[in-house]
Amino acid sequence: MKPVAIVGNYPSDVPFDEDMDIWAINAIGSLLPRVDMLFQIHRKEKGFYEADEFYEWMKQNKTMPICMREKFDEIPMCIPYPFNEVYSLTKNIRQGSKELEELKYLTSTPSMALALAIHQGRKKILVYGIEMDIGETYFFQRDCFTFWLGIAGGKDIDIEIHCADAIFKQPVYG
Repeated sequence: MKPVAIVGNYPSDVPFDEDMDIWAINAIGSLLPRVDMLFQIHRKEKGFYEADEFYEWMKQNKTMPICMREKFDEIPMCIPYPFNEVYSLTKNIRQGSKELEELKYLTSTPSMALALAIHQGRKKILVYGIEMDIGETYFFQRDCFTFWLGIAGGKDIDIEIHCADAIFKQPVYG
């Protein structure tokens, strides 16, 4: 299986010409030179994208698979995210202060893309343009992103992180 590059909103130096799959996050995918799958995971009822050009683009798109929370008939290239299959990756982790439950930890689109790449058995994952360093939304998303990178590393998947210096370029404790 090919390596996969997960590309966020701040991409630079992505090797689009190399033999790898390119997965893009949200609307940036409609602007890149090549994308093999786009992730748009926001809930439809929140109206995040329905009133903008990107939603219209998704409805007109006939070539690029778009991974979404569920199947939407108005988006012909929509494929549903395989939540249950991905949750099986953490079935041996239980969490809860009152009652232990299986961990279902997916707090952002980059985390969901990472988890899917792990589930698919990718041997190499490259990450571009995902910073998660500004804004309170990233406060709870960032830990999940690093969690799934750790899961990937623990499964002996080669990981190249071409971004996220604010997360990983920190002094060693003590």
